[in-house]
Amino acid sequence: ITKLGIGKKSEVPAPAEIITLDRIDKDDIVRVELLSDNGNVILEKLNGKFRLRSHPLFDIDAGEVNKILLDFSAIYADSVVEKQPDDLAKFGLNPPAVTATAVLTNNETRTYKLGNKSAAGTYYLMEKDNTKVYEVPAKYGKHFNYSEDDFRDRTLLDISFNELKYLRLSRVGHRDIEIAKSSSGDNLSPGSWIITEPYSVSRKADPTVLADFFAEIVLDMIDQFIDESSDNLASFGLLPAQAELELRGSKESVVLLVGNPTKDKKYFGKLAGSYPVVTIDSQKLGFLNVNVYDLIEKHPFNENIGDVARIEILIESKTYKTRIEQVTDSNQLMFSVNGKAIEETAFLEFYFKLTGIIFAAETDSAPKNVPAVSVAVVPRDGST
Repeated sequence: ITKLGIGKKSEVPAPAEIITLDRIDKDDIVRVELLSDNGNVILEKLNGKFRLRSHPLFDIDAGEVNKILLDFSAIYADSVVEKQPDDLAKFGLNPPAVTATAVLTNNETRTYKLGNKSAAGTYYLMEKDNTKVYEVPAKYGKHFNYSEDDFRDRTLLDISFNELKYLRLSRVGHRDIEIAKSSSGDNLSPGSWIITEPYSVSRKADPTVLADFFAEIVLDMIDQFIDESSDNLASFGLLPAQAELELRGSKESVVLLVGNPTKDKKYFGKLAGSYPVVTIDSQKLGFLNVNVYDLIEKHPFNENIGDVARIEILIESKTYKTRIEQVTDSNQLMFSVNGKAIEETAFLEFYFKLTGIIFAAETDSAPKNVPAVSVAVVPRDGST
């Protein structure tokens, strides 16, 4: 038993005790101040939401605000580095890198001084009116060093894809792409998408490929905020824009302008209207490389045979008209070609071959000669 170690006192050291500096209710915080030589950040709670004092109209990322509120609500330290330090400068605390203050509903304050990052990746911190230097987890250093831009909402395309009804993509040197959700007059199932441009005849979109294309259009595109004005758009390649993406929903619509590339594999961009110029990572602009041909349904004839009224085939000036008729009060179908009845098995074999036709590629120009074979499938609703 002794050899197995049963009954022996564990030689594993006990975990270090976490030091609690303060705990408060984050919902009691009404103002946050982060003061440093790199700029001051003041967040104030107005009508239940936090806003930047310097720019109260900016959209704020509630998730990023919540991170710093959680930090103030529970301040923990890993250890006490020194109780009565002779030299605060070696910790980056004379002066502090950041002075972080939370103001509560009762006007009480909680103030902390943040210093340098330690070799272990933690940060040095002091409480106001306390001489002790603490070592605190990295999250406090990261969040207390936030700038105003770090609190801004990175959502660029504020639109619900569940309500999307229309998309237009224009790019310099490419054909425009226009895609719309089908309506009652399009003779397509509800929710289907049709490609109306650049083709002279609308094409049905491949739902799987289109879903992948939509998935590439992320909403939180903003990397950095560059220019709040719209006075010098030409210098960013935004007047005219190198690409435009228009999205329309049930109630809202947005137009994204994409401009010149930056030196670090990003692109300048902005929304049409009085919005700031931002940079967008090239990885979030993959949808700009789409080929419209990849989006179309490659099976030109995919109707259910029960929904087809007739098929017309023109071969060397001779027309073959097939009719598909449903027997009254029955699901049975009858087939004929130019008025002559056709056995069901033979006709179905022909129809399955017809529906098996797949587009293999597209050319840049229209055919010069008269087609050798023309096929028109006419559904019972009268469309072709």
